[in-house]
Amino acid sequence: MQPGNFMPMHVDPHALYQANSERYWMPWQDYQPGHIFLYQDQFISNYKMGDLYRYGDSSALHGAANIGHAPRIVLQISTYE
Repeated sequence: MQPGNFMPMHVDPHALYQANSERYWMPWQDYQPGHIFLYQDQFISNYKMGDLYRYGDSSALHGAANIGHAPRIVLQISTYE
């Protein structure tokens, strides 16, 4: 995600219709000021490259933004039956 871009709060559509859906989020760089990831009412920060976060509820609201100076690089993983 380039600086100045954002993804509004949303629910991933497949989480609503796929059986046993699981969502994971992994940053590919250490946290930098301005790199925003929101999950429900939590602001995720102070993460390290390679940390793995499992969404507690794959159908929960989440969103992201980059108001920093460097690109924000993450891996998102979805699993389901």
